[in-house]
Amino acid sequence: MTGLTINAHPMASVLVARTDLTDDQAYALAEMSERVRAQISTVYPLAGLPHLQTQEADRMLPVHPGAQRYIDRNEPGLL
Repeated sequence: MTGLTINAHPMASVLVARTDLTDDQAYALAEMSERVRAQISTVYPLAGLPHLQTQEADRMLPVHPGAQRYIDRNEPGLL
């Protein structure tokens, strides 16, 4: 199969949750997603690209407050 060209396009995935998901559960899901992504990227390097959108303007859907807390965990705070 010489001369075969395959075009690959990275795809984003979205995790949609019910409204009764607690903040702690959403935080844990976001944290686990990051850990799994890091492991998968050892086999599939494109999976290692950053995927948590930190800019609100880039989002198509709202982020759960618990997941947002995980995203913001390294941001400097007032305390």
